Amino acid sequence: MKKLTKNQEKEAKAMFTIFKNKYRGKDSFKLYTKNIREFFRITLDVYVFGDCEVPKNCGEWTKKGEWERSDAIKYWSELCKIKYRDINKYFCSVDDFSPYT
Repeated sequence: MKKLTKNQEKEAKAMFTIFKNKYRGKDSFKLYTKNIREFFRITLDVYVFGDCEVPKNCGEWTKKGEWERSDAIKYWSELCKIKYRDINKYFCSVDDFSPYT
């Protein structure tokens, strides 16, 4: 995984602060950063651009062109082993920093 740029590092720290302080997230900064990078890789196209194609390296998907937001967030949470109760902590830390949809 590539190292974060200074700007990405600054943004990740701001989102992590929201995650820890507002949502009482328990993950370390290192784990948060790893998980949030996967979050963006997997969910960005479908959430922001409405692209329903499965991102590369996200396994086989039987229904072509039907990758939805719920599929993306479910895949991400399973891949990163995010507990159900923590999914919204991650999402809201991003969305509070800058609207994601």
